[in-house]
Amino acid sequence: MLVSICIATFKRQEYLANLLDKISTQNISKDIEVNVAVVDNDSSGSGREVVEKFLLNNPGYKIVYEIELQRGIPFTRNRAVSLVSKNTDFVVFIDDDEYPEENWLTGLLKTQKLKDADVVSGPAFPIFINKPASWIHKGKYFVRPHYSKLQTGDSLYYLYMATNNVLIKYSRLMSLEGPFDENLGLSGSDDSDLAYRLNEMGCKMYWTNEAVVWEWIPDQRANLTWILQRAYRFANSNWFLSPNKNMVTRLKIIIGGLGRIAVGAILFFPSLLCSLIGRFDYCVTVMRIIVRGVGMIAGAIGYSYEEYKHFYTHQ
Repeated sequence: MLVSICIATFKRQEYLANLLDKISTQNISKDIEVNVAVVDNDSSGSGREVVEKFLLNNPGYKIVYEIELQRGIPFTRNRAVSLVSKNTDFVVFIDDDEYPEENWLTGLLKTQKLKDADVVSGPAFPIFINKPASWIHKGKYFVRPHYSKLQTGDSLYYLYMATNNVLIKYSRLMSLEGPFDENLGLSGSDDSDLAYRLNEMGCKMYWTNEAVVWEWIPDQRANLTWILQRAYRFANSNWFLSPNKNMVTRLKIIIGGLGRIAVGAILFFPSLLCSLIGRFDYCVTVMRIIVRGVGMIAGAIGYSYEEYKHFYTHQ
């Protein structure tokens, strides 16, 4: 069995080095062959030295490295997929700022075999570089709600699939154009679009709690501004990911956005009172409801928020 791991990277050399080390020490059976494709979206090739050093310490390990000059995650991920061997059985995606536990691949493959799955996804838990404010822990803004609801082998709602920890059957992935939609460029919504199209194909999607990865959270993300921007971006993508871009859909999204703003406005003052007794997370949750409403409306009238444009600019 051949498993190909695809990694898109951009100026995260320390994280990338740790990720490759953790991949190379996976607890897997001898009949599983692992290849790795690393595609660097930094034109200067800042990740090359990391890969070369890894190969010096792990001679013979099957890893390829290339640079993608077109900036944007879908371009980089598509380049990585293009490097995958045609003999691949499963493609696995993981982000460059994460690292897996030692039974990660085994957990993904175990659930795939158990359910004859086309797609298997698992959790990515946060690990903070520095201790964050208490309200961040209380609000659980970096832990998705479905993590605590799903058990291994449960069917997976397609919007819960994320390319920070997912296994996809190679034949299914390659039947899609792209497979990542490059029109989404710097918006950061290409994984949601991929999940939608896999679901439309009738892919069998399942969850596993036995394939855990950990995501580094730096100070630049462990703050109110980033948390609200991320909520805005998710909501902003509703229109652009909608399969039916017509006036009815546009009005539904606008009405939904206005409803969220109204609910948030009603709850905002009580949430401020809660913040006085140490529950600022309540206030943040209400603010997220409001900015989601704003993001939905902005998307519906044609404004696309390119989150990763700021990412590339400030690196």
